[in-house]
Amino acid sequence: MSICKHVLFALVVVGLLILAQACVIREFPVTETYEDIEYRTEYQTETYTEVEKVVAESKKGKKIITPVAKWYNSLYYAEYKPIRAAYYYGYFIGQSPHSKNEVVINLSRGIRQFEGIIIVYDLTGIGQIPPQPTVFSQWGPIITVDQMKWIADFNLILGNARQLGQITMGPGAPETITFDARGVWEFAIIVNSHFDHAISYVQLNWVDETIEEKTVTKQRQVPHQVPYKVIRQRTVTEVRAVPFWEVFFK
Repeated sequence: MSICKHVLFALVVVGLLILAQACVIREFPVTETYEDIEYRTEYQTETYTEVEKVVAESKKGKKIITPVAKWYNSLYYAEYKPIRAAYYYGYFIGQSPHSKNEVVINLSRGIRQFEGIIIVYDLTGIGQIPPQPTVFSQWGPIITVDQMKWIADFNLILGNARQLGQITMGPGAPETITFDARGVWEFAIIVNSHFDHAISYVQLNWVDETIEEKTVTKQRQVPHQVPYKVIRQRTVTEVRAVPFWEVFFK
């Protein structure tokens, strides 16, 4: 019996010694540091040349222009229907040799004391509108077919014509109407008001410019993608061999 106990004890000791040397494979999460490349946008100043058109010389002038057509009629605009009075002023400029043209219509101060409206129409390619034909009898003017046709033509022309400017008369009305007259050969001013001296005078301002090409040096900001290193961290799995008994007794 004693011998069996000694043998059993020896076997246990030997088994423990064998197990102590035995290992198993386990995975462990670990944090590691690594380098990475990122790109960011940086701007650099770049010099370049460009050909531009510049004004080498400029001459200015002005002249007063007078109407080539003037007439009065009892016409009215819809918004000023109670005012049955219209004064027509037609002007001819013609084809201009100048680089720039500007028309300034100087208005009378009296327009601030009267109700009405002033509209400027481009009549280039249309021509001036003649006065309404009037036929008189022994009892006064009479309505004719020509008059009705004139009214229809008048409304058609103004309805299709480009407006170059417009102001409302009364307190606070401006002193001038100014418009770019490049390409404008003829125009008309219609004053729908009982005030018969709304237009003071009309002036044409012109400019002649000599244009030259000139090479100029400029700078601009140009974007570039620049690489740079960054330090990052990530979690990876590490494989280790550990003694069997550590696993067994945990």
